[in-house]
Amino acid sequence: MISIISAMSKNHVIGINNYIPWYLPNDLKWFKHNTINKPIIMGNNTYKSINKIPLPNRLNIILTKKIHKTKKNKNTIFVSNKKTALSIIPKKEKEIMIIGGNQIYNIFFKQAHRLYLTHVNIIIKGNVFFPKYQKNNWFSIYKKFSYADKNNLYDCFFEILQRH
Repeated sequence: MISIISAMSKNHVIGINNYIPWYLPNDLKWFKHNTINKPIIMGNNTYKSINKIPLPNRLNIILTKKIHKTKKNKNTIFVSNKKTALSIIPKKEKEIMIIGGNQIYNIFFKQAHRLYLTHVNIIIKGNVFFPKYQKNNWFSIYKKFSYADKNNLYDCFFEILQRH
C-alpha cells in the first residue's frame, strides 16, 4: 500500500525555500510514529532538507536525476524513476511512505491509498504546496487535535484519510 505523509498550512503550504515554515515537535513525533520501520520515498530537495542524513530505522529511497556521492549505506538508495523505486522495496513491506516533496507527491498521488496529514492552523507564505485533491474521494479514519503550547506554536490536527 502506498501512503503519503505531509504537514500543510490552511493554504496548503508545505515549504518555503526548502524549509518547513514551522516547528512542531508534536508533528515530528507523528511523522516518526507513522514512518518508523517502513520504507520511505523522497525527492532530492527533501533529502537536502534533512541535511542528506538518512532517517534511521527506515529504508530511505531518494528519487532523483542527480547522482550523489555518499558513503555506502545499506539504508539509502538513489533511483532515477518511480518503477525502480517501487521494485527495490521488499515484497514483505505492507506500507510504503511517500514523504515529499511536491513533485514526488504528484508522481505517487494517483496510487496512494492513504494520506497521513497534519493540518497546521496557519495561513503562511510559501513556494511549495501539497497537491490539490478531491476531498470527496477520501474518508477520514482518524482525527486528533493538538493544541499550541510552549513547544508547539500552532494548533494543528492529525488526520488519516483513506481513499474510497
